[in-house]
Amino acid sequence: MNRNAKSPWNPKKPLSLSAKDFELKVVEWLRKSSIGLNNFEVKHLEKVEGNSGEYEFDAIASLTILGGAEIVVAIECKRYGRPVEREKLLALHSKAYDIRANKSMIFSTSGYQSGALQYAVANKIATLVLVDDSFHYETRSKEKNDIPMCNKISGIFMTATEEGSIRCQATNSIVVNCLKEWLNN
Repeated sequence: MNRNAKSPWNPKKPLSLSAKDFELKVVEWLRKSSIGLNNFEVKHLEKVEGNSGEYEFDAIASLTILGGAEIVVAIECKRYGRPVEREKLLALHSKAYDIRANKSMIFSTSGYQSGALQYAVANKIATLVLVDDSFHYETRSKEKNDIPMCNKISGIFMTATEEGSIRCQATNSIVVNCLKEWLNN
């Protein structure tokens, strides 16, 4: 099974990318998602001045809606061997609030603890996980060749529901619909 036994919504084995490659993949995804968005721009390792000082984010995205209103999205990337804890989302939320960002997103290679997902829902933080193709397929066969692999990286949009369960929605490299839905919340 390709899922974490303790938290089956998370991958068993984190995606194998360097921290820099992971951040650059996220930036690339965000750029590809800009189709149909006005004045969309994303910057990698952006330093932003806040009320309490300067912060460096893995990425900052901005876009314009309604003919001139600027939306700023603070983005962090967590390349861990374990699911991301709630404290990392608390830190992102606090920093994003301090720089007056409108939205926050966090990307992970290993998924999220349930408390982190609950915090994300309560504070409207988008939580995504980058996985390889093997995460999407389960088979009874012992042969790995039965899994249709494309050697592609895809994304899972994760959220906690009001009932306390975890909802996972697969995305592709162009996440326009997910982003538009999330931005409208």
